[in-house]
Amino acid sequence: MSILFSFLFILFYGIIFLVIIKKKDLSATIRDRQEVFIIKYNERIREIREDHFLTQQKIADLLHIGQRTYSDYESGKTRIPVDSLIILAEFYNVSMDYITGVSSLKKEFPKK
Repeated sequence: MSILFSFLFILFYGIIFLVIIKKKDLSATIRDRQEVFIIKYNERIREIREDHFLTQQKIADLLHIGQRTYSDYESGKTRIPVDSLIILAEFYNVSMDYITGVSSLKKEFPKK
């Protein structure tokens, strides 16, 4: 009986340990993906703006924000709001997947 109890005890705590480890790994993975997303979209919005020979001020005016705020978006200091990403995707006629760095294909912005 004590061998069975010991086995079940070890099995139970082993499973709990694995669940805790997996949860930490998953949290790290999610955090890593968020960092990659931030890096991709800020680089992408700068790249697209420069490809269109536009200044940060012109894009800031389009978004009704200050140039400094837009500069912070491009540098990754501040996260750009989703509604601003949608405006930029529509303005540049590219998909949200492209502007956020999820895809490298320049698909057109969906028509309404």
